[in-house]
Amino acid sequence: DLLSIGQVFFPNDGGSTSSEAFFNDQARNLFLGLGLYLLETSGGGKYWRHDYSFRDKRRTLPLGVYPDVPLVRARERHYEARRLLLVEGVDSGAAKQAVS
Repeated sequence: DLLSIGQVFFPNDGGSTSSEAFFNDQARNLFLGLGLYLLETSGGGKYWRHDYSFRDKRRTLPLGVYPDVPLVRARERHYEARRLLLVEGVDSGAAKQAVS
């Protein structure tokens, strides 16, 4: 018996953890809070992402590739993106594209 949570399936024993999970050959997200998560693709790639909304539109900001960008650096980038959004009202993704 399986309990489905999005694309992740956990054994329905009530005490399972994410390390005991198995997946259905699709991408999975490991959420860290406030929109920061690690996207793991079925091919094994791991990408730091930040989901946020700007002017009522959902957006995703890529923060780097794991392990090239460690958790500490991903959190710093996430903090800076949130600061720009909340304090200055700037869309981090649009600002990043303008620089590129």
